[in-house]
Amino acid sequence: MFKIIKKPFSLLQNGVLTFFYKLKLKFFYYQSFNLFKNYPAKPKIVGLELNKKTLMGEKGELIFLPNDVYLTWSLMKYGEIKYPISKKIKRNLQKNKKYIFIDIGANTGLLSREININNKNVERIICVEPVKKTFECLEKNSLNFRKKLLFNFGLGEKNSIEKIFIDNSNHGNSSLSKEMMELSKHKNYETENIKIKSVSSFFRKIKDKIKGKSLIIKIDVQSYDELIFSLIPEEVISQTDLLCFELTRKQYLNLPKISLKKFRKNTKAFNKAWSEQLGTISTSKLIDVTYGNEKIKDIETDIYLTK
Repeated sequence: MFKIIKKPFSLLQNGVLTFFYKLKLKFFYYQSFNLFKNYPAKPKIVGLELNKKTLMGEKGELIFLPNDVYLTWSLMKYGEIKYPISKKIKRNLQKNKKYIFIDIGANTGLLSREININNKNVERIICVEPVKKTFECLEKNSLNFRKKLLFNFGLGEKNSIEKIFIDNSNHGNSSLSKEMMELSKHKNYETENIKIKSVSSFFRKIKDKIKGKSLIIKIDVQSYDELIFSLIPEEVISQTDLLCFELTRKQYLNLPKISLKKFRKNTKAFNKAWSEQLGTISTSKLIDVTYGNEKIKDIETDIYLTK
């Protein structure tokens, strides 16, 4: 019986949410999402017009997103989706250099879109996104990129097929860790089998594209950031001017095991680290607060590594 009524509920949910969005009825949009949250309807992709000029594009341009309560809500409320990392990247770019931006965990591609529009010396963007629906949005949102490579898989220690948990209320909260779903207010998630490629094979695949180039790397893979960072080859780290990853420590969250030796080596290749919560610290201090004597037990913050 459930399988029979699931599709009509999905159509009803998507129709109601889209209706309230287009009329800019924010309160009713949010309340409708709460009403439907216990039904595992898959949010469809919607094309939303920018109502003003933003860092993501001109007024009237379409932004493609899954119809969820976080991304579409933010676009409705503010007229844009703000990415603090974008400003941090812009401040660290040298005008006389050309860069390649590697976006690991690119989601719908809006950060990469912002980087492409506002940084002319970023000559190529490489995106990695494993979830099918968000990858479809990424393809649509990146149509006007100068040069791009888009990969529909995730990264890990080895090639495999894994189950990812997708938060239907916030498609930016997809993770291989089920515990990450506990961060979601709505507890409405589904699963999808995704391809995982080893970090080493991925960088071999793009070797010719990044050879001799200055790199900016952003990692946002919901609690697997430090693992991915530790697996990046030494020669790639040597080319990287700025690297950002999310540091997450929660009491109930089991982090994947990593090589501390590789993590320390890659961290020490940079001169300093900065985050909103920690301020500017040495890379030695960063190692201490992550895996050393001053280990922090509860934190969620973006770490920026620079040379």
